[in-house]
Amino acid sequence: MQYQVIKHLKTKKKLIKLCDSLQEAINTINANGGRFNHLSYVGGFPVFRDDHNHLFSIQGLVSNIVCSINKKELELARFCG
Repeated sequence: MQYQVIKHLKTKKKLIKLCDSLQEAINTINANGGRFNHLSYVGGFPVFRDDHNHLFSIQGLVSNIVCSINKKELELARFCG
């Protein structure tokens, strides 16, 4: 599984980076000023917000199909720094 870091804009979504690990994706968002906010209601994706109120999310990607991230992996992830 790969992890895509998405920045949510007003009218579209922008792929920031495709990562090989969940922690790499989290570190990418933290480097862009994002802080963990919540898990999304649909899909359970981690959602982050930066100082400019932009939203970021991390989605699982397998064979170009978006999928939820394993709950066990989410429990082990370090969302802060």
